[in-house]
Amino acid sequence: MAIASACVFIVTLVLVANIWTSLMVFSCVAATLVDVGGFMHFWGLTIDTVTCILLILAIGLAVDYSAHIGHCFMTLKGSRDG
Repeated sequence: MAIASACVFIVTLVLVANIWTSLMVFSCVAATLVDVGGFMHFWGLTIDTVTCILLILAIGLAVDYSAHIGHCFMTLKGSRDG
């Protein structure tokens, strides 16, 4: 999971080209992994092929959504007043 998280950070840093946005995407992915891992623990699931695929899908969906939101936030122009 640490290698996947490091890859997520590096790829978003290269593609988005903003350190703060990459850190926010990384924190969203980390929060998603903690959430999914916590539910897996409370449900009594073990680490097997199906749960590994579930974790990989969770990483992918979290990166996709967070990166799009971060990119949109960076490209929009505006001010705090309006």
